[in-house]
Amino acid sequence: MKTVHESLTVVIPAFNAEKTILSSIMSAQRVGASRVIVVDDGSTDNTRDLVATTDVLLISQNNMGASNARYKGLELVETEYVVFLDADDYLVYDGVARSIEILNKNIHYCVVAGKVQQIYKERVIRTTSTAVVPLTTVGLLRVGFSAWPPGAAVIRKKAILEAAALDIGFLNTRFAEDYEMFIRLSVIGRFFQHERVSLVYQLQGGKSTTNTELAIESKEAIRRFYSQALGVPLNETSSARIRLSSAMKQLRSVKLGGGVLSKMLAYKNVGTALVATMANKLFHPKKTHENVDVHLWLTGQDENIGDSLLRRPLLDLARSYGLVSIYTGKASRNFLSGLCLHGHELLNKSFIKWLLIVLSSRGGIVFVNAGEMKVSGKGSLKILLLVSASTLTRKKIVWLGASCFGGRASFLPVYRWLATKSTALYFRDQETAELLGNGRTMPDWAFSIDSPNNVDKNRRYLSLVIRSDRPRPSAEWVAWVKDSALKLDLKIVLVVQVLRDNTLYEWFEENFDDGVVVPFEGTTSHLAQEALVREVFSESLIVIGDRLHGLIVGATEGAVPLGWVESSSGKIARHFSHLNFESTYQHEGDSAANYPVLDSSSVDQMRLALSEMIVSSKNELSLLVSGLSKRLDADV
Repeated sequence: MKTVHESLTVVIPAFNAEKTILSSIMSAQRVGASRVIVVDDGSTDNTRDLVATTDVLLISQNNMGASNARYKGLELVETEYVVFLDADDYLVYDGVARSIEILNKNIHYCVVAGKVQQIYKERVIRTTSTAVVPLTTVGLLRVGFSAWPPGAAVIRKKAILEAAALDIGFLNTRFAEDYEMFIRLSVIGRFFQHERVSLVYQLQGGKSTTNTELAIESKEAIRRFYSQALGVPLNETSSARIRLSSAMKQLRSVKLGGGVLSKMLAYKNVGTALVATMANKLFHPKKTHENVDVHLWLTGQDENIGDSLLRRPLLDLARSYGLVSIYTGKASRNFLSGLCLHGHELLNKSFIKWLLIVLSSRGGIVFVNAGEMKVSGKGSLKILLLVSASTLTRKKIVWLGASCFGGRASFLPVYRWLATKSTALYFRDQETAELLGNGRTMPDWAFSIDSPNNVDKNRRYLSLVIRSDRPRPSAEWVAWVKDSALKLDLKIVLVVQVLRDNTLYEWFEENFDDGVVVPFEGTTSHLAQEALVREVFSESLIVIGDRLHGLIVGATEGAVPLGWVESSSGKIARHFSHLNFESTYQHEGDSAANYPVLDSSSVDQMRLALSEMIVSSKNELSLLVSGLSKRLDADV
């Protein structure tokens, strides 16, 4: 027997599982679970008698479904973690141990899973890759199926209870109960998947393979229910598409072990469903660019959550004027998650294809990109083409929330031309307005995003959000941070909002022995990482660093933002100076020897001024949006 995991209980719901239940129980014992609970869900075979021969806890109930059986077993769980293992699957020690290890070190994860090894009649068919499904609520709802079988995941009991207590009713379908469970858990906390196999999964024999159409219809019902309850826009899946998915699943099943006649029937069903799906697309076509009135340039850095979150309010504004076509560049799925796209919106990775849509109709609005725009030859060519196309087709140009920097002066006239052609022109810093000779200033779009958290939480952290592409802070700076944290009784946390800043781990561990790191995993979506960062900032009294949107997000979560970093080049001051909050940039770029040690009195004064600045910034953005509406409505 390997190490007993005192923190783990395995719950096994079982219905007519006499052929596999003992193997499942043995696998739970082999991974070292301190307790195994079997909930017999009204079996009519020998399942109960077989379980009674073991030393596990047996509970019996009338047949009420796997979901009810899981929660019945959960009532008796006393450990921190739980695994819900199906009665025909088997746990793998290394994978489960790794999941528990990760959960112990990362308090913000509520679910950690490993890979899944799929078998048929003891023959390994394949091992799933990681991150098959985007590990967020939006991702789960959009793909329409669960990230893993339930037994692949180790779950915090506290998270399960919070998920059950959500102010959203249970749908309680007879199929896809685990899909509903993981959707609810995704609302509560963050998921993670590692590289070790934690579950052996039987591909045939389960009810979802014998009733494929009902299983898929149940998943669709769950998608509709939770998309409405959580406000996540989704495209409806047609009945023809459901039948095709069902037929494909049946075909995969019979190909593993069916006879010739079964395979022929399965192929026939796939063909029939495929014809029906094609006919549905032919007679019910999606909206095309002929319906598009609004065009939006929305590219950003793929590794930086600040680049997706600052553009989300601009996308919301564009939506208020009609159906939107969006130029995203080569954005990854993780970046796009941070934009919270709607299913009917037209995405274009190619600038030329997007430009052709702009040219395809007269009138409408073109929204130019927000955020940083480096003055460059490539950028000026795109601007030249876009302004020409917009002028030719009589479209209004709106340029809000950008900042221009760097590059060769010879390209500046093109950017200035764009500025003069813009019906509305606001920049997030005064320097850009002066550089282009036109425009007014506005707060960064990120200030308009309301906190999803309770900002009255106990503030126990001093968070750092540092750039890794500049010299590391000095020993004097480290000492100042430690002294301030000690005086304020705060724990120091390194928060990563940009993937490349993960390289700061070693420096942080060397200088802050008892500090905590909030990493940015490569497979994590922008939306999920933003939620995690916001949660940490909502419990932070202060955020210190030279990542602009780390400071802005911290401010909107109620933490005092301080850009007091020795190597910072003035970017923080450029974006906060017109907001009348001098504390943020007061010591930006100064030697740490000049920094005052922070105490309760000085921080309280800063927080009071911060509250006024946040309210003022939101009001300014609200007035800008309403003024834009009045300016454009008569012409659109």
